[in-house]
Formats: sequence, C-alpha cells, structure tokens
Amino acid sequence: MNSRTYLFALVDGGGTVPPELGMVRRLVERGHRVTVLADESMASDVHATGATYRAWRAAPNSASCRPEDVRYRDWECANPFELFRMLLDQQFAGPAPGYAQDMTEALDAVNPDLAVCSFFAIGAMVAAQARGVPFDVPFRTRTCSRYRECRPRASACVPRMDRSPGCAIWPSGRWCSGSGTRVCRN
Repeated sequence: MNSRTYLFALVDGGGTVPPELGMVRRLVERGHRVTVLADESMASDVHATGATYRAWRAAPNSASCRPEDVRYRDWECANPFELFRMLLDQQFAGPAPGYAQDMTEALDAVNPDLAVCSFFAIGAMVAAQARGVPFDVPFRTRTCSRYRECRPRASACVPRMDRSPGCAIWPSGRWCSGSGTRVCRN
C-alpha cells in the first residue's frame, strides 16, 4: 500500500464530527499521514485518532462546546429564515476568508494528496481549489439498523452500515463522500 498524505479541514458542527473523525482514524490506522485543521474544541478528539492537529487561527475557532464558547447560538433563532441568515453570515460566507487563509497555510505546510473539507468550511474548499489540490466534502448518511432501510431513492449506490454507528461504506467496500471520491479501502 502506498502511504498518502491527507489534510482534513473540519468545523465543530456537532453531528458531523464523529463520522469525520472516524474517517481520520481509519486513514491513520492504515498508515497514512493525516493532519486535521479544526476547532480547539476538537483537539483532544483529533489527537485520539493519531492524526496531527492544527488549530484554526484566522477562521472562527470554538474553544469548547460550552454554550458560552459556541460561535453562533442557533437555538435562539425564531424561525428557519433567521437560522439561514445567521448561518450564512456567521458560518458559511462571513468567515470564508479566514478559513481560506488558514487552509492555504496548512496546504503549503502539509502538501497533501487530498484535502477533505467540512461542508461548513467553504473558504477551505476555495483555498484547495486555488492551490490545485484535489478536495472532497464528505456527507454523512442516515444511520439505521438494517441495510434495506438505508436505500437511497435516487442513487445507484446503496450504502451498508459499517461497524461504527453513523458511518457508511458503499458496496464497493470503499468509503465514499458526497462527490464519490473514494477515500480509503474498507
């Protein structure tokens, strides 16, 4: 097996973190070099995977998951439109330049074969594309107990559940992300 270098740009978005760090752990276990650019609130979890940790500096960075450290208080939104505006301003578009700056520095330092970006980190995707580094954006699948219950309606790929809750692999036996790039062999 050829060892590869991966750079993950992750944002502590709650439910996205366990499957993303599951991918990191599995890549490290297979002998790949993995660096994770993430919030300080994720530092101990990243270290537990065996990956190298880098903190966001110019981008927003949550120190912990305590309510007083959360960047945006989505539970205070009165309606979905207010939530969308807040997420656009405080998570997607507003901080994109900071994510792009930190990602550019990490790309230059790590020189990855592939960047894997949280869907919250749009600026990280822009930086990877600007540097000509292929990137992917993983999307979490539904969790369920039976294979047939997970059948997507409009897809030829039918996921089956891995041993880890919330993580899916495709019938080919490889991890798949939203665009279909295969990240690691099961």
